[in-house]
Amino acid sequence: MPRPDHIIDKLRRTKVRLARGGTVKRTLVPLVEAFEVWLSDGFDEVVVRARRRIGRDRLTDITIPAADDAPVVSIVVPVFSNAHLTHRCLTSIGANTKRGTFEVIVVDNGSNRRTRKMLSRVAGLTLIVNDTNRGFVEACNQGIAAARGRYVVFLNNDTEALHGWIEALLKPFAHNDSVGAVGAKLIYPDGRLQEAGAIIWGDAHGWNYGRDGDPNAPEFNFVREVDYCSAACLMVRRALLVELGGFDRRYSPAYYEDADLCFRLREHGYRVLYQPLAVIVHREGSTAGSDVSRGFKRHQEINRGTFASRHADALAAQHSHDPRLLRAARNRRRGKRILVVDHLVPRPDEDSGSVRMTALLRILIELGYPVTFLPDDLAPVEPYTTDLQQLGVEVMYGDGAVGFVETYRTEFDVVILCRAYFAAKHIRPLLAMPNRPSIIFDTVDLHYLREQRQAAVESDPELIASASRTRDVELGVMRASDRVWVTSTAEAVLLRTTDPSLPPVDVVPTIHTVRTQVPPFTARKHILFIGGFRHAPNEDAVMYFVHDIFPKVRAELPDAKFLIVGSHMPPSILGLASGDITVLGHVSDVSPLFDACRLSVASLRYGAGVKGKVTQSLALGLPTVATPIAAEGLDLIGGEHLAIAADPSAFAQCVVDVYGNEALWNRLSENGRRHIEARVGHEAVKKSVAAVLTKL
Repeated sequence: MPRPDHIIDKLRRTKVRLARGGTVKRTLVPLVEAFEVWLSDGFDEVVVRARRRIGRDRLTDITIPAADDAPVVSIVVPVFSNAHLTHRCLTSIGANTKRGTFEVIVVDNGSNRRTRKMLSRVAGLTLIVNDTNRGFVEACNQGIAAARGRYVVFLNNDTEALHGWIEALLKPFAHNDSVGAVGAKLIYPDGRLQEAGAIIWGDAHGWNYGRDGDPNAPEFNFVREVDYCSAACLMVRRALLVELGGFDRRYSPAYYEDADLCFRLREHGYRVLYQPLAVIVHREGSTAGSDVSRGFKRHQEINRGTFASRHADALAAQHSHDPRLLRAARNRRRGKRILVVDHLVPRPDEDSGSVRMTALLRILIELGYPVTFLPDDLAPVEPYTTDLQQLGVEVMYGDGAVGFVETYRTEFDVVILCRAYFAAKHIRPLLAMPNRPSIIFDTVDLHYLREQRQAAVESDPELIASASRTRDVELGVMRASDRVWVTSTAEAVLLRTTDPSLPPVDVVPTIHTVRTQVPPFTARKHILFIGGFRHAPNEDAVMYFVHDIFPKVRAELPDAKFLIVGSHMPPSILGLASGDITVLGHVSDVSPLFDACRLSVASLRYGAGVKGKVTQSLALGLPTVATPIAAEGLDLIGGEHLAIAADPSAFAQCVVDVYGNEALWNRLSENGRRHIEARVGHEAVKKSVAAVLTKL
């Protein structure tokens, strides 16, 4: 049964009107106030008695799964009466938390007899009992002292934890020592959003970002660095809590202690993150109420003054108290605000362009920039969208993202537009701005060059005309931009020669993490081709290899099979399956294939830019035989970094030579990795991207 908050609100308004009236009316104020207090504080007990009489008040016994000797997480739950809420909270923990990884510590702050009786029947609980209500701050500090886990989660007893919450809270801590605390997404029981991280304005007032919004909206569903997260559900490294002395007792009994802790963590060099995948139902105000003029709640304003004094220097750097600044204030990243627009959410297990885009977004995040990604199709394809959101990228999608560039164009310092026709679509509203952001046109590859080469191979007049139109669009976008990105040195030279008046052209190639150890030559067999088949050059390359090259290879290597891997395979490729040709289709994790095969082939007859199939293979230590077009763009040298051949007979001979010569294989594997590390390794590209963005 809900609390009658609407009646309480009416009583408060009535009290205000009476207080403004004459003498007779003012005498009624204490009576109304007394009724308000009874209704607020006594209603829960009335509900309890009513439920008991009709047999609905039986609280089942709860068993908390036994924790390991060294639990990962200690869950600290301060409790003051409210047996039903506490029972619901503990039940949700037991049902939705991985067994054996956690312990639950309940600090009973002088609860009523019914709550004490319920807690006594909870098996597996660590119970600390106080004779009186010592407040939230002191109860949490008692829980910290009793905790054994590497992490401590503070959890209100008026919450319900949903499935996967602990795993989600732990995720940002993995391999990231700079994270000190992680908070959850809080929602109301009716499904409305309560908090997606919190803001502290310069005047020390707090703001629950997203309050009453849609919890599924994209702006509330990416990992962000925030001012603080509510201690209704907050995970903190236990070692840091011990070092900082837990919650500061000057905020006793409650309020601002969580904001203070998060600010103190930052003073010590740690970050506070909001994790949208950890979802908690929070019945806000169920224990302390919502009236800031009395009870525990009155300490909210008192402690704001304490907080303002303690953190005056930090508050001077906060945003001014202005709701129009919400989107800026919600994210503590203070670098250039960057919008990236591409045709769709990248799918790095499907094509090399997606591998590059995912790595580029990661680099922008690592450089400290707030990054928003807008797929032109507005489709939140999973699991790729969530992967980006967990990386810290805001991904805009759905109906709410229609017209996003026009609506939010003033918010960004840099806009990166990808691929000619999509860039042309979105550049117009940006150019119309009087103080527009810097525009970078990321070609991904020179589309018109790829189309010209395809037209030459296929002798198709319509393709020649299409390539000419694409060239006009592509060069037009370049001239309207502030910088142009290409993936290959060859394309950079071509553009500078084609039109010296173009803005600066930078090379931002495919991006890879290079493997230091690779399985040996003797443990491998077979030949690999990998590529996404929505990209026309790949279908042509496979057909060319199968019909013109592979028969010559089979004559010398009868036991070698040809493995074809890639998404969106057309019937022409699927139909190639035979005894010595294996068509695998889409493979989510291709690393085992690169480790098992003896070499890869890149038999492209047309294309543009740096070829991801080549750089990926070399980064993983697998020697490659490539056509000149496949090898262009990164100063790769045939015979040193890979094998290069232009005609079918020479290509087949290179395959046979590399496949059968261990010394040659080892040399190409080692040299290829070194070259890729220097030219397209993650850190090398990160350094060049940082330099470019600094110039803007």
